[in-house]
Amino acid sequence: MKKRVALLVGASSEIGQELLQVYTQDSSWQKVLVGENFSHEILTKDTTFLKISWGEFENHLDSIIEAITKLGSVDLLILSTGYISNTQTQNSMNEISRNLLGNYQNPIYILNKLIASGLITDSSRIIGVSSALAGIPPRMKNYVYSASKTAFDLHFTSIALDSSNLGKYLLVRPSYVPTKINKHLTPGFLPTTTKKVATHCKRVFPRYQKLKIIYSPRYIIIFILLLPLLPKKIFFRR
Repeated sequence: MKKRVALLVGASSEIGQELLQVYTQDSSWQKVLVGENFSHEILTKDTTFLKISWGEFENHLDSIIEAITKLGSVDLLILSTGYISNTQTQNSMNEISRNLLGNYQNPIYILNKLIASGLITDSSRIIGVSSALAGIPPRMKNYVYSASKTAFDLHFTSIALDSSNLGKYLLVRPSYVPTKINKHLTPGFLPTTTKKVATHCKRVFPRYQKLKIIYSPRYIIIFILLLPLLPKKIFFRR
């Protein structure tokens, strides 16, 4: 029996790993992980790891496509790449480039390449992991990260809404999720967990509509709607 193919782009992402586990709990899946490193806890005999550094994604797109083509079309694609700069160095050219590559360009490169190669079908499910605060002003800290996530957010939704592209798309905008990537930062507002985000995604994945956008947890949408209405001066640090 031919296995279904699940591709995780951002192998070290704890949200991505949780999504992969929630969706591929039975033995009918062949899993492919793309990234710099990964958790050995999710490595099984049905798992292939393609080690690619954040700066080399574009150069290795063909090898990724070749590996997927041998397995068949992609049934589940999880785009959960991420990079967060130190707030003291985020404005350097190198850090801006790393944020754009890690959070925006790399996942979009791969998504577009998979679509162009015919590996995304009408039954494919594509999950993009964004940020609840992406593009929501004001952003006093980590605004380069926010800008790159906003670019991914907008590009992902545009691809999903293009009638010529196949598949069903889910964009999840989680609140602060404590993970290894942000352990050096001050804990964010309204925290949630990787498990809750992944379970939420599986429960609400669109069956009929082309694109669905969710906030996780749901109640954070109230904060998101109110934030732009607040006087900007209250956010100024003295």
